[in-house]
Amino acid sequence: TIGTATYTFTPNAGQCAAITTMDIMITTSITPAFTQIVPLCQNATAPALPTTSTNNITGTWNPATINTTTVGTTTYTFTPNAGQCAAITFLSITVEPLPAAPAVSVTQPTCAISTGTIAITSVTAGFTFSLDGAAHAVYPAGGYTGVATGSHTLTAQNAGGCISAITNITISAI
Repeated sequence: TIGTATYTFTPNAGQCAAITTMDIMITTSITPAFTQIVPLCQNATAPALPTTSTNNITGTWNPATINTTTVGTTTYTFTPNAGQCAAITFLSITVEPLPAAPAVSVTQPTCAISTGTIAITSVTAGFTFSLDGAAHAVYPAGGYTGVATGSHTLTAQNAGGCISAITNITISAI
């Protein structure tokens, strides 16, 4: 029971000892609090797990570090250091998969048109795309037109902010 209780110690007879009392206070344990870590992208550099909670409880984690190589949700267990009257707590962290590299078709320049066109052959809802490092945006109607000769890179980004492997594209000179 939470509160203060008085305990009495009565020694056995013949020990030349006195009866004594002790008040013991029983309190609730503190639950360590942590800021939820947003979903991480597969293979991304993960933040360190904090060894001090936002309410100043220190302790250790198991597992000790966040693993982003495996997609899914993992539960990490925080064990407070001894002497803090604190409870074990848990933090679930999600690792999202990378989107597949975009599949494309390329129309090379011709004598009539000196630039190429890059069309993504399967556009996934909610994805944005970037050609040559531009800001990710909604896939343009008609694809990327007027693309100069040379090497180009195309990436896809899902709603969670994870960016695909790069698709390398070459527009050949005529």
